[in-house]
Amino acid sequence: MNKIIALLLIVNSAVIADYSHPSVTQLIQTNNDPDGVVFELIESDKDTWKWAAPMIRDLRAQLKEKYPDIDINVWK
Repeated sequence: MNKIIALLLIVNSAVIADYSHPSVTQLIQTNNDPDGVVFELIESDKDTWKWAAPMIRDLRAQLKEKYPDIDINVWK
């Protein structure tokens, strides 16, 4: 059975300095190897990708370090 986790990112650019997200942290700590993760970014700011791209890249790297074979998609 495939295990795909959807992570909904509703964030404020002032709160992303440390590039952590509770759902990613929890997923890493559970040691439950998912088949994939979907990041869905919901933000009304037209410059969202300017500040969100580094955050998503870092969260992706954290997941790939723990689960090298994980599939990751980003939706906007």
